[in-house]
Amino acid sequence: MHRAVPGGDFSIARLAQTLNTNTAHAIYLLSQHPVDWSGPRCRRTQYTATRIGQWRTWYEDDHYSLQDIADM
Repeated sequence: MHRAVPGGDFSIARLAQTLNTNTAHAIYLLSQHPVDWSGPRCRRTQYTATRIGQWRTWYEDDHYSLQDIADM
């Protein structure tokens, strides 16, 4: 998966497309297997990484589906 994360400009949507999945699943995968976000990567993606704890709670404790989390 880390090879699919491009350098420079980055978006969760592009990673999801590369992995042939949806954005919620790509975000969950990144939460389990973090990528080094230093350097010129998109700040919005860095902000997304700060919300992973909440998404994990919704997924693991509240049993929301990945699609439900993406919709929220």
